[in-house]
Amino acid sequence: MKKLGAIYVRLSREDEDKIEGNHDSRSIQNQIKALMNYAHEHAIEITKIYDDDGYSGGHFNRPGFQAMLKDVYNHQWNILLIKDISRLGRVMHQVGNLIEHIFPDHHVRVISLNDHYDSENDEGESIVLRNFFNSFYLKDFKKKCRKSLERRAQTKHLNYYPKYGYRFDDTKKEQIDPYSSKIVKQIFDYASKGKTTPQIAKLLNEAGILTRSHYAVEVLKMKPLHKNPSKQWNGTKVWEIIKDYEYCGHSLNLLRKEKPPILVRNTHDAIISEELFKKANDSLLSRNKKETNINHLGSILKDAITGKKMSYYSKNKEAFYYSKGCGYSMNAKVVHSLLYKEVLDLIKNCAENSNAIKELYKKRIFKTQLYDRQALEFKLTALNEAYASLIQDFFDQKITHAKFDYQSQEFVNQITNIEKQLKEYNNYEAKVTLYENKFIKFIESLKEQPEDAIDLIKMVVSKVLISKPKGQKEIDLTIVYKCE
Repeated sequence: MKKLGAIYVRLSREDEDKIEGNHDSRSIQNQIKALMNYAHEHAIEITKIYDDDGYSGGHFNRPGFQAMLKDVYNHQWNILLIKDISRLGRVMHQVGNLIEHIFPDHHVRVISLNDHYDSENDEGESIVLRNFFNSFYLKDFKKKCRKSLERRAQTKHLNYYPKYGYRFDDTKKEQIDPYSSKIVKQIFDYASKGKTTPQIAKLLNEAGILTRSHYAVEVLKMKPLHKNPSKQWNGTKVWEIIKDYEYCGHSLNLLRKEKPPILVRNTHDAIISEELFKKANDSLLSRNKKETNINHLGSILKDAITGKKMSYYSKNKEAFYYSKGCGYSMNAKVVHSLLYKEVLDLIKNCAENSNAIKELYKKRIFKTQLYDRQALEFKLTALNEAYASLIQDFFDQKITHAKFDYQSQEFVNQITNIEKQLKEYNNYEAKVTLYENKFIKFIESLKEQPEDAIDLIKMVVSKVLISKPKGQKEIDLTIVYKCE
């Protein structure tokens, strides 16, 4: 029999090797290339290539897959080449029906490259079950790797690129670098004596001191840490060094961003003492507190037209807010009094009508779309089962080709529509849940109101938009609350 073959490839949007801005992903192209090479080496004539780029393997209503099934029924070819079994689908019993019944019944030989599977040489082992166990063991292996990393983080210093002030020895262990460690000490010394981070950065730039990335590349001959490393020091780079407790010889191993780092003491040589670290940090923090000890609302008051924050100034025991270039100012006491009254009214309203407010927000999110989630899920399950039955009837030749085409399209349209509705429902429900959680926290926070009126306003108000229309003496205030 002549070897007539077909190729089927699929890539989900969730796959990691998807390339943005390109209709055909690199993975799709690589799958086709590997399968074409195999066909050439084994004298298989490829007559057609089916692809589903961007389709999930959780269902069969994929255009490329449906076209392939029709050609199986019409006996267009006798060999199917795939990268692995999961390309056909990820629902095990459905894929098992394809591999063990539908394809053999229509004399189609299946070859899966990554699974080293050829149905012609199958010795009775279920490839679908084997694929399931391989996936299970891979997940288990990754889980063990994470556990191993967590154990290491409890006892060792985890650092894959030397900090400024250190260099790697031949065993990839951090050792103090004689030159850059002196710069680190100088930075802490400057900070402990009251200099700000921008002032320290200016001194380093004037002295021609290389930044961490440039020192690592040009002196330590390492690969660059970033694609476009900055050649100039700035306040942020200086602050990153001053706040880094690891310069005291301790490790802060960060495994996940959402969790605090793991502190392991005395893991490497210290460049500075605990005393100097505390002195430098306390100096910077105390300076920041001095600059911000005047409590005002300049951070939340904004000009409605320009979007710029209002500036605060006091003169002769009178305080004002003003907007540069807009030609108006406001008495700070009047603004504070007005906003404080509005906030107290809001707190009272929220406490008395919390359930009504939640219901109002829910209606606003869902608008006119009122879904019965349970009914939708039940209908989707029934449609998928009926669709699977239709496919089976088609291969058993119980229905005509034309009837299958028509009913198949009807099923696909209905399933797609319900999946869309469920996705919308989940999005709406997530928004409502997020709002309710925020609202509950907001109500709880109000139980311990700060005594200072300005602190209370800041806790409740997100921003205040200010405008003064031409020819009008009064200034308009639009309050946006955090609970909104």
